[in-house]
Amino acid sequence: MKKVNNEWTTFLHKFFSCFVTEWKSNYSDPDILDGTQWKLKIVFEDNTTMEWSGSNAYPPHLQSFLSTFHKFVSKEIK
Repeated sequence: MKKVNNEWTTFLHKFFSCFVTEWKSNYSDPDILDGTQWKLKIVFEDNTTMEWSGSNAYPPHLQSFLSTFHKFVSKEIK
């Protein structure tokens, strides 16, 4: 059980080190007419949700955030 707690603690530390609580709900670059649209929604066990989206623009630390998920979450991120 201690290993699971350590992994969970490490995950949460890395997760919040990406400053997700400070991200705006939407990131858009209106100067690009065709590109990448994205949406990220996290639903916690208590049904609390966090949602972000964008078009050709991204929140700071997004790559670190995605790396954290790939490292700790077994499901594929689509």
